[in-house]
Amino acid sequence: MQVIDRIGRRVKLQDLHVLMTVVQAGSMAKAAARLNTGQPNISRSITELEHAVGVRLLDRHRRGVEPTSYGRALLEGGKDDKTRLIYAFRLATARKPSGKEVDVLRGLLDGRRDVFRKNRPSAVKLLGVGESQRDRRLDPAEHAAWTTVASVILNLDETITKQ
Repeated sequence: MQVIDRIGRRVKLQDLHVLMTVVQAGSMAKAAARLNTGQPNISRSITELEHAVGVRLLDRHRRGVEPTSYGRALLEGGKDDKTRLIYAFRLATARKPSGKEVDVLRGLLDGRRDVFRKNRPSAVKLLGVGESQRDRRLDPAEHAAWTTVASVILNLDETITKQ
């Protein structure tokens, strides 16, 4: 079972609704007022959601809250590969990819998935590069495939020069 399946069983739709309201309102107090509940209930929902997905979703400060990159990805990233690819491309380049670009990225993702599923030690080796430890809750083949796609997107001339 992949981590996304395990997360899907623990994430409550109500908690996602609370997260969306908090981000739109800009603060837990304003979200509590919009949802006609108390701020402790809002905080509890956000904490449970963050625990379920295993990452911090909001940056909290005196003037309110802002979604972290994980929070933005959860709210805007999409539920299927195509939507996630479009989101990643748009985040890096500040424009939507063309249909051809999506097809190329989808082909790369599918190809890398196949390679890494057949050779898991290669996936683990790729994920061992860098300072951060890999998240062992994630399937290494899936993680390595998306890492490859992210690397390609981030190394596009357009991403580097924004022209």
